[in-house]
Amino acid sequence: MAAPTVPPRDSVTSSSTSNPQRKILEDLQFKKQMFLKQGASQALAPATTVHQSTGWQSGTDGHLAGTATSQRPTLLSATTHSFGYFIPTDSSFGNFILPVLPRLDPTPPAKPVS
Repeated sequence: MAAPTVPPRDSVTSSSTSNPQRKILEDLQFKKQMFLKQGASQALAPATTVHQSTGWQSGTDGHLAGTATSQRPTLLSATTHSFGYFIPTDSSFGNFILPVLPRLDPTPPAKPVS
């Protein structure tokens, strides 16, 4: 399916100048086409991160220094997709990560309606 063609910006018809909403829509369509021609769709793709094995741990990955290679993806996934963060442990119960959740201030109890 071919994308609809957009008339050049200079060839705006008199009907589009009388209708400001149509002019805005045409302008948005023109900008969208220009944006897509410049390769912005590739720029909007999710960026992939590449970790080099230099032996140096960055500040965000420093807590992963002692974890096994098989546990690292699970720990990274849990940390990036949750409200808190996780720390690795050496547990004999199978809990190799522990959640660390932020402390929330308690809400005062509601006053009963008399």
